[in-house]
Amino acid sequence: MQPKDAAPTTVLIVEDEPGVREFISTVLKMNSFRVYEATDGVEALKVWAEHSKEVDVLFTDMVMPNGLSGRGLADKLLTQRPGLKVIYSSGYSAETIGAEWLNAPGVGFLAKPYNADALLRAVSNCLSSDHSLLAP
Repeated sequence: MQPKDAAPTTVLIVEDEPGVREFISTVLKMNSFRVYEATDGVEALKVWAEHSKEVDVLFTDMVMPNGLSGRGLADKLLTQRPGLKVIYSSGYSAETIGAEWLNAPGVGFLAKPYNADALLRAVSNCLSSDHSLLAP
């Protein structure tokens, strides 16, 4: 949950599963986050083009349709804004996807499935830390 006096933190959610995307969006909005949504990396680039200055955190699924993975998307956005916070999410473990690059500052990983508390903890940890985080 965000402090009431603070400007809302904006999260760009990139998730191809409608139910999962809706869950993330609902939980974050209920906790005073501003949210932009995209169904895949290609759509996320369009949202980013319009709202890049507002986005504080990229929350992206690792495996998505249309040829742009979560990692590929994050790499593109990080070239434009090196300090962007990123949380990757996947049904695969971090070890399975070969995610040694998750040790970068401001990068997190949230394994699916997760509940609202784990989601909020991952976002909070990502925002408050420049260290790698692995949320259960």
